[in-house]
Amino acid sequence: MRKSTLAKFMIVLLVASLLFPVNSFSQEQDYSLKDLFAKSSEKLDGAYAEAYAAQLGECFRKDMLSFLSELANLPKDQVDRISFRVAYNCSYFDLETIKSDLEAVIDGSKFSPNQITVANQIIAAMESVMQAQQIPPGEGEHITNLPNFDVETTKKFIGLQKDLGYPVDEEFFEVLKRSLQVDPKAFVEMTAEFEESIQGYIANSVARSAQGSDRHKIKTILEELSRDQELTEKDTSVIERLLRTLDNVTQSSMEVDDKSQVGIASTPVPTIGPINYTTLPLVVGENENVRFTLNENTTGIVRSYYVEVYNIRNGVSYLKGGKNVSMPTGVSSITVDMSLGFSSTGPVYTRVVVKSSSSGPQLTARTGAYPDTVYGKWRISVTLPVNRNYKGTLRLFKADNTLVSTMECLGLSQSNGSMMVCCGNTPTGEYTGQLGGKHTPYSSYGPYQVITMTGVSGVIVQSGRSGIWIHGGDPETNTSLSRYPLRPTNGCVRISNSNQQILENRIAALVSSEYHYSTGNISII
Repeated sequence: MRKSTLAKFMIVLLVASLLFPVNSFSQEQDYSLKDLFAKSSEKLDGAYAEAYAAQLGECFRKDMLSFLSELANLPKDQVDRISFRVAYNCSYFDLETIKSDLEAVIDGSKFSPNQITVANQIIAAMESVMQAQQIPPGEGEHITNLPNFDVETTKKFIGLQKDLGYPVDEEFFEVLKRSLQVDPKAFVEMTAEFEESIQGYIANSVARSAQGSDRHKIKTILEELSRDQELTEKDTSVIERLLRTLDNVTQSSMEVDDKSQVGIASTPVPTIGPINYTTLPLVVGENENVRFTLNENTTGIVRSYYVEVYNIRNGVSYLKGGKNVSMPTGVSSITVDMSLGFSSTGPVYTRVVVKSSSSGPQLTARTGAYPDTVYGKWRISVTLPVNRNYKGTLRLFKADNTLVSTMECLGLSQSNGSMMVCCGNTPTGEYTGQLGGKHTPYSSYGPYQVITMTGVSGVIVQSGRSGIWIHGGDPETNTSLSRYPLRPTNGCVRISNSNQQILENRIAALVSSEYHYSTGNISII
């Protein structure tokens, strides 16, 4: 499944590079207007429509007379599409001056009625664009009070733990504890959305992770939050459960040592074979499988054991789960498979401990000689207002939901059209994203790497749209606009060039050097 997703994504990038090469917009480039206009019937969306508009705009500004003469040969609907794209691209420049230049060309030349008509269509498109740029700022449309951890991803991690049967995953307990500490109100509101049994799991997980001074700090945070007048009855109930659980639950698992115990005389002691993962590469947030063998030659009886799997990061051992296993009579070796999930990236050693029972002594243990790498998916969450004339917020998270950057963004298209239509507003949904290199003209895309995206679910898939990227570009100059300094796109997410540089640098710092592991998850809501 992973290879299939990657293959589809690479095909999209290949198609994009063939349609619109990075250097295809140099001023020296000559275009056949006839061939260029023929593209107007293609369903170019998002960044691809941006590229096409740049080609049209360049040709129009370079030679208005030739452009209008060729355009006059086309039917009206095609002229309308081209006129809109020309006007859109010219809005990156001094649109009022370009409009005046066009009017002067009409006045000073002997045009046919058809040529006058198409010129007026372009002028009308320019006036429409200028009118759209005059929407005044308003109040209450900006998005505020966004949580400081990725709530949706945390929910998915909790869902993964449920699918795994709620293992004692101490590493994930740490994730929940940190989320509560950085944004307690958002954490409580998220927890309140779950059913009672899952609320209990979350409370127990936090309590297991919060030891010593951490426990006292979290209790203080929750007690202060309980005085918030905006809390709902469900929120208050969650806080009370968390406080009650913090008082009652202690950490029941301790680190183990290979030499801390030897086999008990009355219990056969197995040997542990090599430890391997069968679901490589290991990826944050996915169900992974670890496999090992137990070997023991006392075959005349049934032998029962309790096995635990630990992950060791930076010298700290985290229990990931445990299970009962048995070796039937006559069998000297069994294969054990255990499912577990990862909520953090990077190298990790895996350790298997065999005990006589879940509460019994350790019989033997083995730690893998070499670490495995858990590859991260950086995550971007884009939150857009209902009225797309106003700015939204883009947040970049590490794989463990730690907030890295927050910046303004815009999900408004030049047409302000429905998300369901080509070149409409940015469609919501889940995407797969990747740093996609630099693209010219920089006025359209910004001078740093864009983030190319492919739809996974939601409106982006339902609409059948494509070419939706995150990129920069020249700023809006009208400071009175609510979206200043961001200008509309053809359906992409716009950020400022300075933020584009920050995003490029910080994603590059988060991902592996291996290209196909630099994939991230993007949620647009």
